[in-house]
Amino acid sequence: MPETRDNAPVTPLPDVRQRMNDGSKLIAAGRASEARALFQQAAQLQPDYPDAPLMEGVALFLSGDAAAAKPLIERASELAPERADILQNLGLVRSALGDAAGEIAAFEASLEREPRNPQVHELLGQAQMRAGRMKRAVITWADLIDLVPEHRGARHNLALALLEAPFTSWTLIREKILLDLLMHDDVERQHLASTVGAVVRDRHKIVHGDEPVALAALAADPLLITALTALYFTDPITERFLTRSRARMLAELVAPDAPDLDLLRLGAALALHAFANEYTYASTDAEQQQVDALGARLTAQASTGSSLELAAAAIGVAMYAPLHGHPAADTLAALSLEAPPLGVVAPLRPLLVRMLHEVRDEIARAAAIPAFGRLKDETSDAVQAMYEDNPYPRWHALGFVEPQPFAFALRNAFPGWSPPAWSDGRSFDVLIAGCGTGRHALRAATHYRGARVLAIDISRRSLGYAQRMAERLGAHNVEFLLCDLHELPKLGRRFQLIETIGTLETLSDPRAGWETLRACLADDGLMHVGSYSESARRPVVRARARIAELGLTGTADDMRRFRQMVIDGALGDDGHRLIAVGDFHTLSGVRDFLFHVRETRFWLRDLQAHAQAVGLRFVGFHPLKREMRDAFAVHYPGAAALRDLDAWVKLEDGNQDLVARSMNLAMWFGWYEVPRT
Repeated sequence: MPETRDNAPVTPLPDVRQRMNDGSKLIAAGRASEARALFQQAAQLQPDYPDAPLMEGVALFLSGDAAAAKPLIERASELAPERADILQNLGLVRSALGDAAGEIAAFEASLEREPRNPQVHELLGQAQMRAGRMKRAVITWADLIDLVPEHRGARHNLALALLEAPFTSWTLIREKILLDLLMHDDVERQHLASTVGAVVRDRHKIVHGDEPVALAALAADPLLITALTALYFTDPITERFLTRSRARMLAELVAPDAPDLDLLRLGAALALHAFANEYTYASTDAEQQQVDALGARLTAQASTGSSLELAAAAIGVAMYAPLHGHPAADTLAALSLEAPPLGVVAPLRPLLVRMLHEVRDEIARAAAIPAFGRLKDETSDAVQAMYEDNPYPRWHALGFVEPQPFAFALRNAFPGWSPPAWSDGRSFDVLIAGCGTGRHALRAATHYRGARVLAIDISRRSLGYAQRMAERLGAHNVEFLLCDLHELPKLGRRFQLIETIGTLETLSDPRAGWETLRACLADDGLMHVGSYSESARRPVVRARARIAELGLTGTADDMRRFRQMVIDGALGDDGHRLIAVGDFHTLSGVRDFLFHVRETRFWLRDLQAHAQAVGLRFVGFHPLKREMRDAFAVHYPGAAALRDLDAWVKLEDGNQDLVARSMNLAMWFGWYEVPRT
């Protein structure tokens, strides 16, 4: 209800009420500019009635004039300073004007007056994240989850905020927050690796990673057990401690007496974690001898699925190697997964599902993927072989994905730019060129309303993984095809949207790849191209040179050896930057990141030349690291400059070190359009 400064409600005069009602009907009908005159008349008739300037400001805002709306809504707030809804509207106007501090202040003031308003919590959290105030955003999103426990967007954003502002110590409340996030598929769980690692280390007093291992204490830690099965850790200290914990667990498993169920659960969790990071952790010859002994025991006992001894043997082997490659795999796969006494011991069940049933399903699906054309050249042959050995990336959940018209996402990414008409929610065709294990393709299929997705790759194993995940997610609007990118024009299909991330740089001739994709693009289409930055990838280039000097190849043993060198400090500051990249912590990631058989990197002037050569116009970069956006704005302020590729080229050519620091080994995610007449 409207209020004045002394909090007494103001009752609108009859003529004022009529004009307010008529103006509101015009706004509801999409005629905001016509409604403004009625609200102006209401304000003249009753100057102390706060809703009159408020609604005039809303009408101006909806008409696209946030600057004119601002003083009117501020006037309304002066008349009714306790009105949370007026402050909420003021925050929206300030946001449109780029006033981050003012926007946050308005939303905070609104919450002070109405602390249980979920919408304002959401607006405040988004504003804090845009402004880089991640620690405050963590609190806001956690408060929103307390208000609305099933708020999927709040869980998603809390995980994102924790990625940049992780917890650094353990409390029971933090443990409960993280456990809740890990239990939901709509959370990108891997974003939580850093914060969960810090909390677990603090709880167990792990400082260097070489502290004594107390298996019973680890087995009693629900956060650790859950995290081991839901993500892979990405810091050297936790890796060192878990490597030692795995060795200690192995010693328990080879003992004559099988461990109790709690320790078996810990061992199974360690095995699932090792499977998730593709066995990146180093091991000793002594450990391998123990694993071999357990492997022999497993072969002998594989038919007795209900025994603790079988579970101990299988878990021990699975901590060091995938079960699908073991001689007893067929027998294990045939075991009943039902509860004892008819089925396997409970801790063993998830291992059999993840390491045997799902892998076999992927292999069967891979064999059934349709193929088109043939590989173009030796480079394609080598890239295909690499990804058959190491399908990339490994992932288990998409996180929060909300279907919406593609135009909505484009307008948020590029304010002031008009998206093509087909992006308004109608059906349109999408090509994902180089889809790997399908995460990118499935995000497009589930996020872009109306999308019909064709996802191609040259690795059957990767496509098998993608097909399994598509069925799990119920994504029926995506089609997978084994196809070399160069063969695409022969399909005779055109696409409104083509996305290719990290694929053109694996070709023998990237320019030819641009030309091929352009030939498949509809006349009103968009291309989204993710390209490795030459300036940002210098540490990667130096690491690859060191790998070549050492004569290392893409074998698992060589990759583990090089990882350990990096962790031990052999690459200095470059090594610290490599370790900070998530791909450093899985074998397929290391292969793609540091041991790739082919990687071309690009200066921005190269990308500009490629786009111009095929007749595409630059729209902007998205996503774009906030550090890079802020650095660019110092040299070229204003939203329009962000869409000026000439300005970006000049910035990089004159400030390569600045770009390298701001990009932090990242890619350029460029959007390009067919010029519209």
